[in-house]
Amino acid sequence: MERMGMLVYGLTLLVGMQALSGAARAASDDNIPGTALSNSASSGTINNTLNASTDLDDVYHRTLSAGDILIATINGAAGTTFDLFLFPPGSTDVNSDYDVADTLKVDTGGYPYEVRYMVPPGAGGIYYLDVFTFAGSGTYSVTWQVITQADNQIPGVTAPASPISGTLTQDTDIDDVYAIALLPTQTLAASITGAAGTAFDLYLYSPSAIDVTLANDVVTSVAGDIYPAPLRYTVPAGQGGTYYLDAYAYSGSGSYTITYAIVPFSADDNVPGVALSPSPVTGTLTDTLDIDDVYAVDLGRGDNLSLSLSGDAGTGFDLFLYGPDATDVLTDDWLDSTADQNDYPKMLNFKAPQAGRYYVDVYEYLGTGAYTLTWSLNNAARNWQMYE
Repeated sequence: MERMGMLVYGLTLLVGMQALSGAARAASDDNIPGTALSNSASSGTINNTLNASTDLDDVYHRTLSAGDILIATINGAAGTTFDLFLFPPGSTDVNSDYDVADTLKVDTGGYPYEVRYMVPPGAGGIYYLDVFTFAGSGTYSVTWQVITQADNQIPGVTAPASPISGTLTQDTDIDDVYAIALLPTQTLAASITGAAGTAFDLYLYSPSAIDVTLANDVVTSVAGDIYPAPLRYTVPAGQGGTYYLDAYAYSGSGSYTITYAIVPFSADDNVPGVALSPSPVTGTLTDTLDIDDVYAVDLGRGDNLSLSLSGDAGTGFDLFLYGPDATDVLTDDWLDSTADQNDYPKMLNFKAPQAGRYYVDVYEYLGTGAYTLTWSLNNAARNWQMYE
């Protein structure tokens, strides 16, 4: 899913084209600082004119704070191509400075064109919106709004008690950020459910993160293609701190609910798991809080492992089998699974291609309840000896 498009930097080509225009500048709005937009209003409309020969630019300025989202949309008269450019604090000249957002990337030959920008942490100040005529002369109308919410950007707001309810809007409010303090070895178990027609994702950012548009700071995420979408993360040793849980509107608008819990790490939550005890093995899985029970079993080359899983009514539990090189059932590729089976008992038969320690993961896809895992091992070496 594309999140970096909110930080589009200016094109040198366009700057050169403006500089080559050579038009005389007289009006106070022709260049920075231009005309002030109200700092007390959250939205407004600008109606004005541009002329390709005598008036190429109309510049407007407005103070924005970190986390603010500026959205501006332009419509122009027939036969014109009017664009919007947003310049950051410290800019002095629309002809030579670089912009932080512009409408060029959405020019398709027809209005309206939109520019959208979220102010990064530490980048508050006076921003300059330049209405520029790329071609033609005539009237234009710019509608603008500034969305100011503390949860738009890291550090967000302190996460309230679970469940968290909120709303996201694809066009005007795409992020809700919640700060959660986690200690080493603690596990954050969370899930998001969104309104029909939405695709809301969850991202978890590290304590060093400063900006939800920087993907390098994401420690784990889940796409809200099917609700509830579960997210689970165990804090590594020495990496405790304040993490940031971001509900992100990939598409659609509407309400959401986040359920979350902070649980101590259990040995069977992930690789290396616990030793597979004699059959049958019983256990419980809990939606969101305890979604994996991992068992380790040593197999010789050619050994056949047979597994059968049954669960309580209303549950959807699956089996996943991981190889000796597995380190994390959340991210590693599995060797075999029952994910395409619909009804209990779910069966899995596996012949080991090489000797080593393998990992059986009983995974909660749906529901909370008990399970029973029966298994048997057909030892290849013992069978071979029978024929000697």
